[in-house]
Amino acid sequence: GAYTVTARATGVGTAASFALSNTAGLPGTVTATAGASQSVTVGKSFPTSLAVLVKDSGGNPVGAGTAVTFTAPANGAGGAFTGDSLTATVTTNGSGVATAPVFTANTIAGAFVVVGAASGVATPARFDLTNLPDAPATLTVSAGSGQIAPITKAFATALAVKITDANGNPVRDVSVTYTAPNSGASGTFAGGGATATAKTDAGGIATAPAFTASSAVGAYTMTAAATGVRPAFFALANLAGPADRFILVAPVSIQQGTSFTLTVTANDVGGNTATRYTDTVHIASGDPRALLPVDAALMNGVGAFIVTLKSVGSQRVTATDRTTSAITGGATVNVTDPPLIPNPIPTLSSLIPTSITAGSAAIILIVNGVGFLDQSVVRWNDAPRPTTYLSSRQLTIALSAGDMAVASSTRVTVATAAPGGGTSAALTFTITAPAAPTLPISAPPSAISPPVTSPVPVSQPSLPTAPTAPTAPTGPPASPSTTSPPPVPSPAPVVVPSAPATSATTAVTPIPAAGTAPAHDPALSAASSTAGSSNATGPPIAAALMPIPAFTDTPEHYFFPATNHSLNFGFKAFWEANGGITLFGLPISEEFTERGMDGAVRTVQYFERARFEYHKEFAGTPYEVELGLLAREVAAGRISEPAFQPVDAHATPGERLFFSATGHTLAAPFRAFWETNGGLPLFGLPISEPYQEVNTDTGQTYLVQYFERYRLEYHPEVIALGRLGMQDAQLRGYLPR
Repeated sequence: GAYTVTARATGVGTAASFALSNTAGLPGTVTATAGASQSVTVGKSFPTSLAVLVKDSGGNPVGAGTAVTFTAPANGAGGAFTGDSLTATVTTNGSGVATAPVFTANTIAGAFVVVGAASGVATPARFDLTNLPDAPATLTVSAGSGQIAPITKAFATALAVKITDANGNPVRDVSVTYTAPNSGASGTFAGGGATATAKTDAGGIATAPAFTASSAVGAYTMTAAATGVRPAFFALANLAGPADRFILVAPVSIQQGTSFTLTVTANDVGGNTATRYTDTVHIASGDPRALLPVDAALMNGVGAFIVTLKSVGSQRVTATDRTTSAITGGATVNVTDPPLIPNPIPTLSSLIPTSITAGSAAIILIVNGVGFLDQSVVRWNDAPRPTTYLSSRQLTIALSAGDMAVASSTRVTVATAAPGGGTSAALTFTITAPAAPTLPISAPPSAISPPVTSPVPVSQPSLPTAPTAPTAPTGPPASPSTTSPPPVPSPAPVVVPSAPATSATTAVTPIPAAGTAPAHDPALSAASSTAGSSNATGPPIAAALMPIPAFTDTPEHYFFPATNHSLNFGFKAFWEANGGITLFGLPISEEFTERGMDGAVRTVQYFERARFEYHKEFAGTPYEVELGLLAREVAAGRISEPAFQPVDAHATPGERLFFSATGHTLAAPFRAFWETNGGLPLFGLPISEPYQEVNTDTGQTYLVQYFERYRLEYHPEVIALGRLGMQDAQLRGYLPR
């Protein structure tokens, strides 16, 4: 600065003055005097200009003209001076102050340093500046979406969102509200409740408290929302937990001895289906006579089992895990007596023979009619006689020579005991006086048929004239059909064997006159044996396989010229109502009695693809006529073959239907045909997996699968049914192979 120096001498009144000036030295320091420690929103100008004071080493402000350069960061958060430059150079004023031009923040949020430096000064001035993020613009999921957790368990990853401004800078201290569904599959945050609030941190992240799945299974959406931005969504799902108990579904009431499907579902603690349950289930019942399925695993937590209860009363059925007995469940089924069906009143239609000459040898009298039961008794002049039941249409009694010793007329009736029942009207059996002495014969000529040697219908002029009312075939009773039988295609005739010739006379069922329905029940071997006759008779099946003469069709009877066999009454009604020729084929036998694999004797009839069975114990119910388990019989002994081995339910693909009762599956190409053409009641359960097999009829190889009653064959684009009726009849020796 400027100053004056004065010089004085003793005795001299006037002093001398010197005008002097000290100038500043070189710059020694640079210090920030304005604009340090500022912050501003990205993209905005800092409100206070940056300024420095330059001093020399003595602490004096330098004079005007000292150059000062201001420099901003080249990367990251920063800004630019006027002219969009990262640097600006200005000179000091007379006070040593240098002021930078306007400085504007760039679009990157964050703290940074701008320096002001002068030449020759080691330490520049420092300006600590901060670019602040703009208002929230976007909210996005940061973590936790797409998770799955078992019910009542916490999700492994915390739910988090990120909030940024329009430039992508994270925005802190923003409140975010997380909201889960109020019902159905959902969950709760720590502390309870379906909502929680969290604030964003310096990185713009808002992390929700721990979230725990509710007890309801299913997928759902969690919402995260903040003011001024669109919400974000989390996709979450609650899985069923481990099995806690079994839920059983069974009929409330069922008739004694009727099979039903028991559905077993594994539930977790929340009542959801435990789809991951893989253990084995044991079915038990308090009914000591119950027919129960084998232990089996459930598929996706659900299984179906076939159960038959045989004890009347309230019966408990339970399902229990084989490993953990605490996992169990039960259902109560009320087992009722089958409905009491009154016995029919028998009706007689004819006797064979109708007369005989006095003095003849013992014979078997055939009694034809309808409504016969195995307890029905033939009465000879109102006296009960030992009676052989052949079918619901035919009975026999043995007449000794003493019964026919004297010419007379005898009343023949049939009586059936209660419930219902009663005694039929009488027919007359005539014993005529001999015209001349004759030798006794083994059987009346009218009942003798010549040996049959051809599979075509045989003319039998020696048989007695058929009764004017048609004698009806055997089989379960049914309401007569009200429509004409459908047209039936005529495949190549089925050749059936003749009855075997014997050295003695063979008794056969009489053939009615043309225009009447046939009475073609089994031959009389059992009756002849009972009577003690010396006459040998053919096996019962022989007569049933014999071709019969054509007759005029009626609503109850239908004749098939292609095979020379007929279809009658209840069997005809079942055939027409359940698929006809398509599913069963043509009849290849008449009705006859046969002892089944279970030891029971039933009236049956063979068709190309099936065997009809009359179950009198189910008379009046939908189960009166059932299909024989032909495929089980034909495939007996093949369990060791790979296709017949049970498969693992857990290794079964989802598109396959698994049957725990047999351990086999059902899928394309057979599943759709099975489901749309009768399903379980008609075809039965699968007893094999699909495999390649040679068709014995064509010699071609097809993909096949065996069910209890049928063999399904996959021909190109077509599902066909194997001719198991013919095959089983051949295996039994009824027909030649």
